[in-house]
Amino acid sequence: MTLLDAITLHDPTVTTSAQRQCCCYAQAVIERWAMLPPATGSLLAMWRIFPELENPWSPVEAVQAVGLGEQVAAPIVGRWHLVQGWRTAGDPERVARGETPQGTGHTFLWRASSAEWGRQCDSADPRGPDNSSRRWADVVAEFRGGLAIAVLRRPRDGSEG
Repeated sequence: MTLLDAITLHDPTVTTSAQRQCCCYAQAVIERWAMLPPATGSLLAMWRIFPELENPWSPVEAVQAVGLGEQVAAPIVGRWHLVQGWRTAGDPERVARGETPQGTGHTFLWRASSAEWGRQCDSADPRGPDNSSRRWADVVAEFRGGLAIAVLRRPRDGSEG
């Protein structure tokens, strides 16, 4: 199964509001693509369902920790990636006080078709899943608070998405 198959198989009509959130959607697609048994859902347990500033890169760190990806500085042409981006970095003083950081982030899948263009597959509540072509420069401009990127690979056979 390719990652695109996993995206296609993900049925947005059966998701709850929480499952339409970007991080839950990306996690479900990756788990389906990696053919993880349902009981292994906790395999990505370090993936914070809603990443916050105390661990803003947890989705990328989680796929790397379980062998589903490797962190890279930029997308690799022809490959699928998990991307965690932050539009704003939030308020570090709020984090220090133990309050919600109020950062605005987004987790999504990216397939680089060239160095300049790619396909962004994501979800957000209330709109649900989306699959659209974008310029990488626009992604970088949108997420000025920072980006973390992991190129994906299946652990059993090392195949690409």
